[in-house]
Amino acid sequence: MAQFIYAYDLDGGERRTQVFQAGGTIIENQPVKLSSGKVVACAGGDSNIVGVSVHAATNGQPVEVITNRRAVFKCEYKGSSKTSLTVDDIGSLFDYSPSDNKLNLDDTADATLAVVDFNNEGKYAWVVVAEAARAL
Repeated sequence: MAQFIYAYDLDGGERRTQVFQAGGTIIENQPVKLSSGKVVACAGGDSNIVGVSVHAATNGQPVEVITNRRAVFKCEYKGSSKTSLTVDDIGSLFDYSPSDNKLNLDDTADATLAVVDFNNEGKYAWVVVAEAARAL
């Protein structure tokens, strides 16, 4: 499965993490959100996003989460009607696809991830969690 890999922080800071209790099954390098005081895997269009998991966890286990507000993550993207990115897409919001842990270029409704950079040859984007979708 594709992964959201920490690349750098837009503010130049170090990677910061916080440990939460998992409220369900979480895979490594997956966007997670707060739900009833625990973190759960994100679905498309979610808010209350706290960051990206560092490792996998199951319900009740501790899970470390990258929580930098300006953390940039490298991820794969997909799309059927929109199949690549352009410089005009930098700063644009797209949604998360939980079925394959990728950025979904076809979904801009309730979008939660802002494009910072891209590589169309590798079908990668560098993204940050949109401020409006963050929990912390």
